[in-house]
Amino acid sequence: SFEDFVSNTPWSAAFIVYCVTKRGINFPRSAAHTRYSQAIRNGGYPFTALDPATTKLQRGDIIVKNRSSNTLTFNSKTWFGYSHGDIVNEVSSIDAEIAGGNLDDTVKSARITLSDSKLINVNRGIPGSYFVVLRPNSLDDARKIANEAVKQDVLIDKRKETDKEIAANLDEYYRSANLNPPSIS
Repeated sequence: SFEDFVSNTPWSAAFIVYCVTKRGINFPRSAAHTRYSQAIRNGGYPFTALDPATTKLQRGDIIVKNRSSNTLTFNSKTWFGYSHGDIVNEVSSIDAEIAGGNLDDTVKSARITLSDSKLINVNRGIPGSYFVVLRPNSLDDARKIANEAVKQDVLIDKRKETDKEIAANLDEYYRSANLNPPSIS
């Protein structure tokens, strides 16, 4: 059933893919943050993979960190395994507002602490440590991505993935990342 698919299939990467591709921007259609990050690193997309240790965040950036037992850094030969990504919606020198999907089974915004507009926990090769900033090459694309993340955050309004009212949204997220869930019942 669709409900079983949702409860067993992470959708945080699909949320990012949706927010980018919904705005007509070329982006790797992957259900894994490391896969779309590696594809961007390899070239052919209108994004640049930047070292989070030296990069001041900007609105529209996608920031990706290790999850579970993953130990990636910016200099890891290949990015793979468990990770999580968020879209940067606002930035100051001391903090940023970010939005992501599949956080506590919903779309959520959060504030993270920065130092001089840079991420703090970077390239440590431990869970929670950021290993890449994916920056759109166009400021207009960055604006579109951040606006879509904010729109989705407001639209979902912290409703859980089990809420039937957001099933169509989740279906669109999955399909944007080339996942094909069963029909919504």
